[in-house]
Amino acid sequence: MNYIAIFLNEKGKAVSDNVGQCINIQLGEFDNIHQATNSARELFDGFEVQEGLIWSKSRCGGVLITPEALANITYY
Repeated sequence: MNYIAIFLNEKGKAVSDNVGQCINIQLGEFDNIHQATNSARELFDGFEVQEGLIWSKSRCGGVLITPEALANITYY
């Protein structure tokens, strides 16, 4: 399955660009969320606090989702 990491700020909210789209990075294809989490852990230099949620010592992090879920996010 294909996974995307959405960047989170120190308050746990999605970081967005100047047009309101969340900033994300394509992690790639993985057999399961645990493999994707290992990749994201390296990207954010952090640790897993919940399945699919990575947090770093620098007080930011990322959440793993699929492209389908990203397409269903409503931006305000």
